[in-house]
Amino acid sequence: MPLPRLVSLFWLLIIVTSGCSWIRQPNQSDFGQPIPTPTLPDTISVVIDTTDLGQPITGIGVNINGAYWHDGTFAPALDTLYNELGARIFRVIVETSAWGDLTATTPPPIDYRMPPFDSVWAIMHYLEQKPATHVILSVMGEPPAWMDVSQASSEHTERWVETMNNLIAAGRQQGVSLQWFSPLNEIDYGPPEGPKLTPDRYAEVMEQLAVQLQANGYGEIGLIGPETAFSSATDAYLRALKNKPTVTQMLKAVAMHDYAGQLSDIRPDLISWPVSAPEIWVTEFSQWCTACNEEPTRSNEWSFGADSAEFLIRYLRQGVHAALLYDGVDGFYTHHGTFDYWGALAYDPTSGEFQVRPRFAAIAQIARFVTPGVVQIGVSADAALPLVAFRDPATGTIHIIGRNATTRPLTLTLSNMPAAIEVTLNQTTSSLIPTSTTVTASEIPVAADAIFAVTFTASDE
Repeated sequence: MPLPRLVSLFWLLIIVTSGCSWIRQPNQSDFGQPIPTPTLPDTISVVIDTTDLGQPITGIGVNINGAYWHDGTFAPALDTLYNELGARIFRVIVETSAWGDLTATTPPPIDYRMPPFDSVWAIMHYLEQKPATHVILSVMGEPPAWMDVSQASSEHTERWVETMNNLIAAGRQQGVSLQWFSPLNEIDYGPPEGPKLTPDRYAEVMEQLAVQLQANGYGEIGLIGPETAFSSATDAYLRALKNKPTVTQMLKAVAMHDYAGQLSDIRPDLISWPVSAPEIWVTEFSQWCTACNEEPTRSNEWSFGADSAEFLIRYLRQGVHAALLYDGVDGFYTHHGTFDYWGALAYDPTSGEFQVRPRFAAIAQIARFVTPGVVQIGVSADAALPLVAFRDPATGTIHIIGRNATTRPLTLTLSNMPAAIEVTLNQTTSSLIPTSTTVTASEIPVAADAIFAVTFTASDE
């Protein structure tokens, strides 16, 4: 396989307007149902309430196929996601095929220093050196028959628990700090994404895992779950977990996936959590894309990326602490047997080249401003305008994030704002060229078809 190399950075997004012979031109039907264009007035009043405090942000991030380190030549792609997209959480995926034949009924010998584990450790170690990052080890796929936890037997459960503990131990031995662990994927959906488990069965195996992790000295690890494919299923798994004392202590983030732009509200389930409530993370999100498991895509890419960005705005407005785009970089996933073209960075396995997709630009326009530590504050405007606001408690800087999905420009007028040194409008449109302009709070000209961030630098007075 040719080794990957990075051939374009974010600021060279102009490349996507030229021909790329390896990227086909799909039909609109390749993507999910587009978000309808809203009806908005020409001028919209935006009111900020800095006393209406919501959740602090842990970060925006991406999923990463753990098999692609390639002796370090994957590092420039990771750097681009960190530096230019603004990713601060990385969900590094190891597939269950790493443990051998899925039909095997007896455990094979496993060397956690060999592929693909060596690649996973190298990627995680590299990312852990970057400031303000959370790096998750996530197991994806249906377990081999010998540790299939969908089978309600003590033998299968014990083998699975032992294997997950061995995985943690191996990572630590390879120098990975491994502070975040997601051992099961899409258990409400089942194969090939993960084993299909009832809420009670999921709670049972997670409790046994947590007990063994603590016994082995890994009690400080933050567990993440249940990684439901459908957010509507999450509350049932949370109710089952509440009765398990050890896993409730170790569960640091409730994780769910969404490809439709609307989450079920699980916050009521966390009010009575036995200990400090875990955060809410969307560990996979995107607009739906049928073609992304088939062939590379490009036509209608901006609309697809902008819809994904609007999904992110909705999640933040609903109170999530973190959201991770699926996927960071294209790659082959064994568990569903296809080359995956969901990446913010396109990857051509023949040439080994990476290229930035428009969805990268759309998400970056948000992630570069919604950074770890900012806190959601109240914002009100026309209900049809997707909008969310944050304040940095350390600096007082306010960011108002939104999307103008109409075909004409809008003017925003801000009110109830503190004294400011500067107001800046940052926006990206289908031209894919980010712009930054100094404006006044009384007249903010938002371009048509734009993802935008209004940054309000507070005065010291």
